[in-house]
Amino acid sequence: MRNWTNRKGRRGFTLIEMLVSIALFLVILSIAMGSLVTLVDAGRKARAVRASIDNLTHALEEMTREVREGKRYHCDHTDLTVPIDEFQECFATGTSSLAFEPARGVATSSTDQYVYWLDSSTNRIMRSADSGTSWTAITEPNITIDRLLFYVNSPETEWLVDEQHPHVLVVVGGRFTERGESSEFSLQMTVTQRTRED
Repeated sequence: MRNWTNRKGRRGFTLIEMLVSIALFLVILSIAMGSLVTLVDAGRKARAVRASIDNLTHALEEMTREVREGKRYHCDHTDLTVPIDEFQECFATGTSSLAFEPARGVATSSTDQYVYWLDSSTNRIMRSADSGTSWTAITEPNITIDRLLFYVNSPETEWLVDEQHPHVLVVVGGRFTERGESSEFSLQMTVTQRTRED
């Protein structure tokens, strides 16, 4: 830039030079603000996804803990051919619900089974502590569960070694939705009964 000397002998910048420098400053500032807004929005989305993951993790940990401590696993709580308080295997086919006697349940009662089930109308995992009479959602509305399958095997299954505990394989799939954007997930867990049934 060229400095000019005015009539009084003082040196300075011309008006055009000042306008160009201010314009450049404003362009750089607007680019930086755009990047900052994008970073803040990405941070909000990451926090929302993290909260959804924490909710799903908590729900699945609670479910697996209760299944691990439970007994007399029963596939498909709607199948009344086998009483809900009796063991029912479904390792070959899998079902969208699982009932079992809780750790502190009464063995002679058929009304205190815990039941986990995929409600296809809301796409949420539901839990019942009274054999399916009343239900509570354990996943948040922004978590869509598309797939929930339970595969239960008995200790008498051929490929298992003698004295092995019953296993429940849980397959969960779905997506988190936050501000119109989705992130898919797919999980598989194997839960082994803590104490062997006699």
